[in-house]
Order: sequence, then C-alpha cells, then structure tokens
Amino acid sequence: MRYDEQKYQRLMREVRCEEIKAVEVVRLGRREEGRRRPLLVKLDNEQRKYEVLKNAKNLKNTKEEWAKRVQITKDLTIREREETRKALEALREKRERGEQGWGRRGSGNTGSCKQPDNRGESNMSETEGVAVEAGGGVMGCQVTQQPQTKKRRASENGINTAEGEEEKNGMAEKAKIDESYFASYSDIELHRTMIEDSVRTNAYQQAIFQNLDVSGKVVADVGCGTGILSMFCAQAGAKRVYAIEASKIAVHARQLVHANGLQDIITVLQGKAEEVELPEKVDVVVSEWMGYMLLYETMLPSVLYVRDKWLKPGGKMYPERAVLYMALGEAQWITKYEEGTYDFWVSLNHVYDLDMSLLADHAVSRYKDVVHVHMVAQEDVLSFPTAVCDLDLTTISVDALHKISCPFSLSSMGSRQLNSVVLWFDVFFPGGHKLSTSPDNEDTHWQNTVLPLATAPLRQDTQVKGQLTITQDLSNHRFLNVDLNYRVDGGEEITRTYKMDDNCNDNDF
Repeated sequence: MRYDEQKYQRLMREVRCEEIKAVEVVRLGRREEGRRRPLLVKLDNEQRKYEVLKNAKNLKNTKEEWAKRVQITKDLTIREREETRKALEALREKRERGEQGWGRRGSGNTGSCKQPDNRGESNMSETEGVAVEAGGGVMGCQVTQQPQTKKRRASENGINTAEGEEEKNGMAEKAKIDESYFASYSDIELHRTMIEDSVRTNAYQQAIFQNLDVSGKVVADVGCGTGILSMFCAQAGAKRVYAIEASKIAVHARQLVHANGLQDIITVLQGKAEEVELPEKVDVVVSEWMGYMLLYETMLPSVLYVRDKWLKPGGKMYPERAVLYMALGEAQWITKYEEGTYDFWVSLNHVYDLDMSLLADHAVSRYKDVVHVHMVAQEDVLSFPTAVCDLDLTTISVDALHKISCPFSLSSMGSRQLNSVVLWFDVFFPGGHKLSTSPDNEDTHWQNTVLPLATAPLRQDTQVKGQLTITQDLSNHRFLNVDLNYRVDGGEEITRTYKMDDNCNDNDF
C-alpha cells in the first residue's frame, strides 16, 4: 500500500491545524512486503478521508475498508506495546537477579546492511575444529573459535600477547564482531537473495563457462556460501575445487555438492580463509567478495590472502579488476523522507497534545549523516561518473585498502537540484566479462550507495570539486568511514562525514 506522496503532502497542507483530527494509516514499505510504517494523516472531516483514499495507490476507495485498516493498525499497536512491556519486565527481573549477560544483543544479528554471499573465513558448527569435506579431499581446516567470520579475522596476523591487556581486549572484540558477522551468513534466506540476483549469478556463470581458464584446472572458491560458484567451476571442467566457507552454511554446501554428484571434484572446507590449509597450489581463485560500495564488510583481504599463499604464479583471479565510481545525484526519495519525518514529529502535538517538534530537525539532520543503500534512477544521475579507485586484484596489497582517497571534479548536466553523491561499482573477469551495478543497468541486490548532501541548485556545467576518502572504522573493521570535502562552483568548502554500518540499508521509503 504506497501513497502518491505529492498529492498526500498537498492534502496535508490544505488542512488548518485547529480543525484536524489524527487518523493512523498503514503504508507498506517499498521493498519489504508486509513491513508497516505508521503515518499520521491530518483530516478535518469524513470527506477529507475519502479524498486521501481516492488519491492513494492500491487502496480501495471505501470508508468500510478504511475503518478496517485503522482498526487493524490499532490492534497491532496494542499488541506490540504489550510485547515490548513484557520484554522490558523480563530484562528488569533478570537485572535484579544479577544474571550475567542481561541486555546483551544476540550474536547472530548484525543488522540490516548485510551484503550477500559466501564469505571466506571460519564459522564453526557443532563439529568445531573439523573440516567439512564434500568428498574427494583429505584436507581439513583447523579452527580455534566457534564461529563465523566472513573475511579476515582481525587477530589473523597475530598480536604478541606480551604487548598487554589492551591488545588482548582488542582481539577479543574483533573476534566477537567476526563471530556475529559469520552467523549472519548462516541464514539461507540471505543466500537466496544473492542467488536470485540474476545479474550477479549469470555474470559469474558466463565468465566461468566461456573462458578456458577453469577447464582442467585446480580452483579455490573463497567464501563459497551454498557452493554455487564451485559447482559452476565443476560443470565447466575444473579438475578439483576447494570450496572455503567460514559460516555454518558450509554444511549445506557439502550436502548440495553430494546431491549434484560433484563430490569427487569439490571439497568443502569449513574455516576462515586465513586458517584453511590446502593440499596444493591452485590455478584459479574465484570469489564473490564485493559489499555495498564495493568495500563494505572488508572481505577482500581474505581473498588476497588466499591469492598470495595458494595461487600459482600466473594464475587467474575471478574477478581480476574492480572499479568504484561516483557521480552527482538528485535522489527524489531524500526530499520525500525529510518532509515525511518532519511532519511526523510536528503532528504528534495534535494526537497526544505533546510538543515533540524539537526532534524534527534532529531526525532530518541525522538522516543526512548516514550512508544509504538505495536504487537511484538513471535520470537522477546528474553528471558523468569518475573513478574513485581502480583495483588490480592480481597485484594490489591489503595495506592499500586501509585508506582510499581520491580527488574529483564533476560537471553537472542540466539545471537540477544537487542533494547527493551516488556510488556504484563494476568488476571485470578474464576474457572481458563485466558485472555492473550502475544505475544505467539492471538493478542488483547491491543497489547504489548514496551520500546525502545539503541541497544546492546546479546549472549546466556547474563544477563540483573535492576529495572523497574511505577508511576502515576503528571500532569495527567490517564498517567504513567516508569523508567528503567539496565546493560547488568554487564556493565555500563543505565537509561531510558518514558512517557505513548496519544502519545503511534503509531502502524502505
């Protein structure tokens, strides 16, 4: 149930505040079916209700249907409040009893910004410290911790324990982050999201099938997930495939390999990429390591570790090159969200007779400090792109990924309102095959990455110049910090700082 926002906002402005009544309306999110967001609609009489209904999408124009939906919303609100009350009471009781661990988050929830696919590290199941073999191979992986890490463990390089308690605490914290991270990749629904992204899956299949690099060769699949890329390699004639997966999904990957009769070719190894020992060097390294904005989740270091340790000289990387692009944008949903969230906090005064308007400006400003993952329409890209980084995956080092900084100069196309910077990436495979997440192409589960800006008018060929810097977050090596300095037409320099964390995937406007 989605509304025509422009008509809706116009109706709200027409109603005088002293005459309004508040009515709750339920609106389904754009992308998650069944997700409900309360919205306060200002109405002065029954006729006004009918007008809002008439201008809403996918909503029947009947007062009876309206009444039913309002009642359903009230019932849901009552039930949710009761559940919240019970949960708080349980926490209080637990705290009073002095139980350890009260109020901690479950280790399996890493938030909504999960980027798809297999990851190459260690996520242990009940068979802790044992290799999960899909037949054929004898090699196992020695895993010292239970869990799940998609990429490289923060403690992988080893820190001298004599350096003090601070280093130990840092290692323990990073291990917890990795454990929670890999737990998220045990979710089969997450792998479904990635596999049903036909742009992604077909690009890998075509690159593997249409090149001769795999046939008769030994392959390592880093972060194999369900094992689909490993099975593509087997179908393409690979001699042997070592499928490395850190999360518990490795158990299902082994079963799938047997179900497809490929156990003599594919060996599934459950463990972190940095800890698994292979019986031989490999000719090809395959991995789908890309995160939002290419680098989110920091899995690439694990792939490079396998490259440096196990890839033969002259071996192939799939993909072999990755390019991150940026361009100017006018994201229409940013303006809609700002208007909606501002009206929400202001309108609470008419519902509960409480002034909550102080939070309106805070909510809008906070929204602009977060990186957003959202599709941007082709017509809302306001400039030609420029490359932020161009990574040669056959030679780049892990140290070069810690900080990526790029000066940029972008020229606007036409007269529009600048309110964002849009980022996307392309990866290239041997043989010229390309996987693109550009707004010009079909949507992917990676979508586009959007950095909100203060709105500024642009004319034809307006110059926007500045510097974009991406660094790993010190508190969580899976997260990223983005610093942006820019000037519009040589004006005053503007500095923006963004955090790319579990809150980035809020594409439900």
